[in-house]
Amino acid sequence: MEDRKTEKVSKKDLLRLQRMDTLSDDDKQRLRLQNIKTYKMQITQIKREIEFKEDQIKKGEFLEAHEGFADKKKPIFFLKNEIDNGIIRIEQLEEQIKGAQEEYDKTKSGE
Repeated sequence: MEDRKTEKVSKKDLLRLQRMDTLSDDDKQRLRLQNIKTYKMQITQIKREIEFKEDQIKKGEFLEAHEGFADKKKPIFFLKNEIDNGIIRIEQLEEQIKGAQEEYDKTKSGE
């Protein structure tokens, strides 16, 4: 018997895919635009967080609390890691925007 590799799909993703099958084309387009707007909003929020963390590092004023340390303040390396994670998340969101926009454009031009 041939071994087939399959990806595990979460119940949440499966329900989302099933909902997409029952939506009209107009609803799918509206959902794509809504997702693009949501991704852009998330990017804006992440950029604000990054800016706030960078300001903390520059000024040496650590405003974020962390219970794991004696002074109850988040160390610089935590902030830098969070900045790096934010940058990665922005890149992921930009890819999602690109894919959603391409799908939107492709579907729109096919109408």
